[in-house]
Amino acid sequence: MSFANRIRATFNRSFQGGNLELYRFGLYLLFPIGFMYYFGIGLEEDIERAYQAHIQHEHKQRENERVVEVKSQQLEKQMERLRQIALDKLTDSPSYSIKIPEIPLPRAASDSSSSTFETAAQDDGQQ
Repeated sequence: MSFANRIRATFNRSFQGGNLELYRFGLYLLFPIGFMYYFGIGLEEDIERAYQAHIQHEHKQRENERVVEVKSQQLEKQMERLRQIALDKLTDSPSYSIKIPEIPLPRAASDSSSSTFETAAQDDGQQ
């Protein structure tokens, strides 16, 4: 019998029936516990350091957000001021000023109304 066959036979005899289930249960239970024990020693200090670094990073981000908000407000004010300056230049410049033509009133309407008033005034004066 070869070495591999002997191991296979021993394994089959050892884990017949419910023994295999007990072995698997023990492995599934002890592996995570062993892993946490081996790698978890002294982990509290690392967690504390990581937490403090995270908190400091959050504070820096909040400060940067405030700075960006203030700068954006300042930029909006500056843009509004520049828009007003450009608008003033456009309205003050003779080449850009808009000339509105005067629309003459029709003579017939104005003459007829004035003549009506004049005749009324003359009638009052004669009486």
